[in-house]
Amino acid sequence: MNDATFWLALGGFFTLAGAYQVWRGWGTQAWTPVQGEITEAFISETEEEEADTNPNTVNPRMQSFYQSRILYKYSVRGKEYEGDTLQRGLFRIPVKFIAQWQADTYERGQHVTAYVSPRDAAQAVLKRGAPVSAYIMLVAGIVVMLASRAIR
Repeated sequence: MNDATFWLALGGFFTLAGAYQVWRGWGTQAWTPVQGEITEAFISETEEEEADTNPNTVNPRMQSFYQSRILYKYSVRGKEYEGDTLQRGLFRIPVKFIAQWQADTYERGQHVTAYVSPRDAAQAVLKRGAPVSAYIMLVAGIVVMLASRAIR
């Protein structure tokens, strides 16, 4: 595989992944609004060994990833549900302050509007539409694919 093929494949992957996340996010636009209440808001941190770390290293380098966790309850036709999806397509990120900012936007007991899937009331989001990160992935993939043509 030459360099151009590698970059074309990588760009294609990011383009398809971004397009899928945009499509999933936009699918929530027609979801039904219901009243909900925040039960908890915090960030979760996961650590992973960096991919380029030598497996024989005594102290491998670790990379932290953060994700805001917003838990809420809502009811549909008299039945109570619990949700934890802020927006479809959000990724874990290596920047703590962004995840913290998202979590700080919500407080326990705060009344919110949850948007519920008309097909399955157990699926809900607090934000309709696709996240900015999905668009960034889509555009980055297209740019990489176009740049791969220059490598030939």
